[in-house]
Amino acid sequence: MKKRILLKAPILTQSGYGEHSRFVFRALKEREDLFDIYIEPLEWGKTGWIWEDSEERKEIDLCIGKFLHLMQSQEQNAFQICVYVDLPSAWKRLAPLTIGVTAGIETDSISPSWLNPCFTEVDKIIVPSEFSKQGFLNALDKYKDIFGEQVKNNLSQFKNQLDSKISVIGFPIKEYNLTDLNLNFETDFNFLLVAQWGPRKDIEGTIRNFLQEFKNNSDVGLVVKTNIVRNSVPDRYHTKKRIQAIKNEVPEAKCKIYLLHGELTNDEIHSLYNNDKIKAMINFGHGEGFGLPLFEAAYCGVPVITHDFGGQKDFLYANVNGKKKSLFTKIPYEVRPIQSDAVWVGVTEPDSEWAYIKPIAAKSSMRECYKDHGRFKGQAKKLKEYLLSKDKNESYTKIVSALAEDVLGNGN
Repeated sequence: MKKRILLKAPILTQSGYGEHSRFVFRALKEREDLFDIYIEPLEWGKTGWIWEDSEERKEIDLCIGKFLHLMQSQEQNAFQICVYVDLPSAWKRLAPLTIGVTAGIETDSISPSWLNPCFTEVDKIIVPSEFSKQGFLNALDKYKDIFGEQVKNNLSQFKNQLDSKISVIGFPIKEYNLTDLNLNFETDFNFLLVAQWGPRKDIEGTIRNFLQEFKNNSDVGLVVKTNIVRNSVPDRYHTKKRIQAIKNEVPEAKCKIYLLHGELTNDEIHSLYNNDKIKAMINFGHGEGFGLPLFEAAYCGVPVITHDFGGQKDFLYANVNGKKKSLFTKIPYEVRPIQSDAVWVGVTEPDSEWAYIKPIAAKSSMRECYKDHGRFKGQAKKLKEYLLSKDKNESYTKIVSALAEDVLGNGN
């Protein structure tokens, strides 16, 4: 008999958590023989909602309709399983088996306010990277004093309990069809940055480093795919103003900066990675829970220039002759407390720390990529081959297994 499962998630939002929610939904759809899926859609901050009238959107809407109809019946204990995609501070036990799904945090440790729900509200936790998992375990060490004697005296026991609850399940490689984006870049050599504008991504610093390095070179461009909050016309206006303000700091710069604003479909974003004028992906932000754009660029064969403080470490290294080898250009960094404007009490705490790249090294790496692109492309090709050689269905299978092992035996 199928198990009735509630997916409580920001599944319709244009956000990283929205993408994570849709990933979970696709995994559940792989085993509709096991799960009767209902969806309660959530907001995610001020982000917009997806608009594309696709088959998947129709399937999601159907599951939302089922949920609304069931709620009208006021049936008690309606679900056997709940998958709750949100910050851990929001998790509530809504079914006998409750799974919390989160990207974790991009700093060295999660907020201490997240720890109690991990022990009391959920049976299992799914995160996308080993870095995210470590952030949970680090928090027990970092904040042990605020939890009193019970935690301090039994810290290893609590850590083992939390460690056993957390499953690391990264994103799968996506299928896509290339499409013509009609992008008329004036420059043949372009770096790409894909990120939502915010303190963590340090888009301002990235643009400044690029302008300072290539100010005398009219052959090089930086393509910035970004937005501030929503993919609206006013948002585009304010984003352009921010970029122009940074450009005004280097008025003599000959290099080009292109803004791409607005939602791209799966086919469109992958077509951007595969554009022959996109030569490398850069990310000089402070950390990643996973780093989905970096992952997508990597399996498309785009050279990646970034640091490894974050979830990107899971997929930017390959097993070569039994040894772990980096197949990207690694920028050195130092770990320091987050900036004051990045503090979000209950999420990124004032004593949180994350990475700060070495600007000289970032500029040097971009310069070397421009001068010796063949070497960078060769490394990227090896990483692409390694990523594509892995089982594309592994991530979906892991999610189903995480849900099935307690309630459904082996899931067969």
